[in-house]
Order: sequence, then structure tokens, then C-alpha cells
Amino acid sequence: STGLSAYLSPADPAPKPSPKQPPPRVGPYLLYESCEKEETYRAMHTGTQQQYTCQVLPLRGYLERLAAYDRIDQHENICSLQDVVVRQDNVYVFLPGHHGDMHAYVRSRKHLDEEEAGRLFAQMLGAVTHCHQHGVILRDLKLRRFVFTDKYRTRLALLGLNDSVLLHGNLDDG
Repeated sequence: STGLSAYLSPADPAPKPSPKQPPPRVGPYLLYESCEKEETYRAMHTGTQQQYTCQVLPLRGYLERLAAYDRIDQHENICSLQDVVVRQDNVYVFLPGHHGDMHAYVRSRKHLDEEEAGRLFAQMLGAVTHCHQHGVILRDLKLRRFVFTDKYRTRLALLGLNDSVLLHGNLDDG
């Protein structure tokens, strides 16, 4: 007799969990390429062929994570929210498409002349200043979070406000 244990062990080993992939299609959007940042993908609207950046957020607490967008008026150096698709497992936040980030640009160029560096830094500073003036404090601020909005790589914008803290109370104390 083989005993009871022969009946209790699984016939096949349990499958190894694979990294969770988002569905290839979310509403009218096709997610087609993973970006450098975790849970960020390139996307295309299937009706218009317009390019987007899609950030995948957990369903839990997503309203709080997106609240900063309600605080910020439109600003040329901050990517505005284009669309949000809520699914049962995640929230898919669609921002404008871009032409690479500042971190990759600096690494590839190795050296920026003072005029170009000053012009790009002024745009980053403008985005951060605008956020602070509206009570939005950015966490984990990195060059990677600034993306080029034009193919000539002259205009920068902050990509994503979902990792920020909102100040409450009188914002005119400064």
C-alpha cells in the first residue's frame, strides 16, 4: 500500500508565477511596449493612432494618487491627464506620448553645453515650482520623470503626478 500521501500530492508541480502583464488592450488603447519605468507602457489609441504613455496603478487608493491632477492647472511643463480606464484589477492612466526621458538623454549625450543645460533645467524648475505653488509636493524626483514632448528634444514635461503629496490648508504661507 502506498498510503494516503500518494493521493494528497499534486500530479504536476505548481506552475511558477510569471510577472503580471497588463492586458494588451485596455478600452480603445493597445499597450504594446514596456517602458523603462515599472508599470509604464507605450500605448496607442486604436481609433486615432495617437501615441500615449500608460501608467498602471493598483485599484486600491487610486483616487488619492490621482488627486494632484485636480490641483494643477494646465502647464506646458507638466503632462496632463488624457484618459483613465478603471478595470476590476488596476487603473490605467493615459498621458501624452513622449520622445524619451531626460535621464537617457543625458547618458547618451554625456555632456550638455551650458546653454542647453540651462534651458532644460529652467523647464524642469518651472514644472516643480508650479506644483509647489499649487500644494503638490513631488516625491522621488529624478531626471527620468521628465520627458521630451517634441521630437527635437527641446521641450520637457513632468510625466506623472501620482507619486506626490498634497498639502492642505493655507498655501500662501511662503
